[in-house]
Amino acid sequence: AGAVEMAVNCLRHHGDVEAVCEAAVHALWCLNEEKGSSSAKDRMEKAKAKEALKTVRKNFEGNSDIQKYTLDLLGKEECEGPFEKAIEQAKVAMRSNNFTEAIDCYSKAIDIDDSNSICFYNRCTSYFVAGDTARALADLEKYMVLRNSEISVNDYITKAMMLQYLNRLAEANDAYQKGLAKFPLNLPLLIGQKQLETLIATNAKLNKLSKEKDVLSGELKLMAQENDSMAETVQNMLRQAQEQKEKDEKERAAAAEAAAAAAAAASTAQASKGGWF
Repeated sequence: AGAVEMAVNCLRHHGDVEAVCEAAVHALWCLNEEKGSSSAKDRMEKAKAKEALKTVRKNFEGNSDIQKYTLDLLGKEECEGPFEKAIEQAKVAMRSNNFTEAIDCYSKAIDIDDSNSICFYNRCTSYFVAGDTARALADLEKYMVLRNSEISVNDYITKAMMLQYLNRLAEANDAYQKGLAKFPLNLPLLIGQKQLETLIATNAKLNKLSKEKDVLSGELKLMAQENDSMAETVQNMLRQAQEQKEKDEKERAAAAEAAAAAAAAASTAQASKGGWF
């Protein structure tokens, strides 16, 4: 068990997969060298070795060599607890492009062990492919917290791109900045951050133009309203002038009619007195 734990620590720092596998084989070979031994001490040591191997499987789920060797050493029954079964079902679902099922299976595995960063990463992938970027981002952030000092360049870039997809540009820029603080000369990070800065500047200009357009639109609307009011005033004035004209014409016609009637009456009266001579 001590050899396995030592090899796991070695792998975490140096990535020597073969050393882990050889150390694991050696550990169980030593424990099983005396097959007839069934002392409590030997049983306890063997149990420790098995737990150490299970820890190896859990910490390096993505490494096919470690998974194969530890499965051979522990046996299928030892390896396939509820956590392992959920992981295996999730893998089958992902290979079948059934990402809803994969999400459910990884969620079951996370309920059993929420310290397994790979589960969060794979569920993040499933969420993203299924179109749920917000939940994918949440899982990616949990994955990065669990990975801590082992966060890679791609993790920062993926987070920034998800935030950008969600139009959370300031947070995306912050993700690039944190990545550059750790990897200051990384070209993809530098390019991504520069492109994002250009996008933010462009959006700022478009927002400014949009506001100016809104102001201009408001002013034009006000002018249109004023024009409508002026047109209505002119229409009222023309209507009043027409009404006054019609009234004047009626009064003139009435006056002319009255004058004609008066002239006719005067002519009749003169005629009745003996004519004009």
